[in-house]
Amino acid sequence: GNNTDLCQVRVIVRDANDPPQFTQSVYEARVPEDVGNSENVVRVSAVDNDLDVNSRKFTYRMLGGNSGRVFSVDSESGWVTTAGSLDRETTDVYELIVGAVESGPGGKTGTTTVRVTVDDVNDNGPHFQPSIPEGHILENHTPYTSTVIDLRDYTQDADLPPNQGP
Repeated sequence: GNNTDLCQVRVIVRDANDPPQFTQSVYEARVPEDVGNSENVVRVSAVDNDLDVNSRKFTYRMLGGNSGRVFSVDSESGWVTTAGSLDRETTDVYELIVGAVESGPGGKTGTTTVRVTVDDVNDNGPHFQPSIPEGHILENHTPYTSTVIDLRDYTQDADLPPNQGP
């Protein structure tokens, strides 16, 4: 008949080196545009569940979105801090890419997005556009009976309400 045999097979599943995983895919923070340097903005956090202790070592690094290098990330703690001057009228939102980068050859990188919204402060004065507005009135017009020119129509301010004037 039927010639069959049975055997026992042992399969060993080995841990592969996976990238560190951040605890959130997106971190959100708000800072006023007049915030000083070295101020904490938000703390990112990642974990590496590799079994090999050497594969679990990683540092945090800023990988992208840091126009003007106005933010930095502490390589050990994950604190994102201010590192330069912010101007909401120039850039109102930063989309930073922060990485958890494994050390050593073959190291993997996990990433997250840090969205920083820059809040407005009253740092711009109003100005006239054109700088010398012009109004016209007839020479025989009765004084104080009508508006010759409404200067609000020629006033600009880059700040947002309620910081905008007049």
